[in-house]
Amino acid sequence: MWERQIHIPAPDQEDSPAESNPAGEPVPPFDPKMSLRQFSENAKRMTREERQAEAERLLAEADRLAAEGGLVGDQLVFTKTLILRDAYQDDPKRLAEEVAKVRAEREAQLAARPPIDHGPDYARYKEREAEVLREVLAMDSYPEGLDRDGYLAKRLAKVRAEVYGAGE
Repeated sequence: MWERQIHIPAPDQEDSPAESNPAGEPVPPFDPKMSLRQFSENAKRMTREERQAEAERLLAEADRLAAEGGLVGDQLVFTKTLILRDAYQDDPKRLAEEVAKVRAEREAQLAARPPIDHGPDYARYKEREAEVLREVLAMDSYPEGLDRDGYLAKRLAKVRAEVYGAGE
C-alpha cells in the first residue's frame, strides 16, 4: 500500500525518466514534509504492521537526507519524533522507548563533537552579556524610545564592540 520507489539519478543519468509505481505512474522525488503529512493523515487507517513498515521507510529516508545535509541536528530529531508518534500511536510505552533512542543518538553526537574554541575574549563577553541582560530586564522604561528588545540589542552590540574591537 505504501511502497514507493525513489529515483535518484546518477550524475550521468540526469535526463533519465523517473521511477514508476505499479500502475505505471511516475513517482515524485521524496518530499519529507509531504511524506510526513500523508503518513500522519493515513496512520489511523493503517494496521500496526503497515504503520511500522512505513515508519521504517520514512526513518531511513530521514537518515539519508541527514547524511546528505538536508536535515541537520534537531531537525532530524524532530522529524524522527513525528514519524515515531504516528507509528506507535497505540503503544505509548514503545513510543517513549523509540523517542528516547533518537534523543540518545543526538546527545551522543553532540558529546562526540570537539569543544568549540571561542577565543580568549569569549568568557569576558559572556560575563558582560549576563550583566547587561540583568540590567535591561530590571528596567521599567528604555531610553531613545526603544522597546526592551531594541535597547538590549543596542547594549549588546556596544559590549561586543568593546570586547572584540569595533572593526574586527
